[in-house]
Amino acid sequence: MTPKALLIAIRDALRLLCWTGTSNKIFGANVYVTPETPIQQLAQWAKPSAFVIDQGTTNDPEHPCIMTQTFSINVFVENVGSNYGEAVILGGNRVTG
Repeated sequence: MTPKALLIAIRDALRLLCWTGTSNKIFGANVYVTPETPIQQLAQWAKPSAFVIDQGTTNDPEHPCIMTQTFSINVFVENVGSNYGEAVILGGNRVTG
């Protein structure tokens, strides 16, 4: 699997996540593969959004055909009633579009 295919598979899996016991998607189409978190533009993104950040690959020194792909998943939520925004994901507005 190429790094691009792996990141796209992770993106697609996150897009399909639903709240437990419902058919409402958590992120829906708001999951993006990006080279870094778009901090300067976060206000323009739908909430909640997830960003799959490519952090590069390294080849195994003993087996050059095997590589390790590193990535991170940054979740962006906004809840003006909470200092940390955790109520959006943990307490769950489970019917957001």
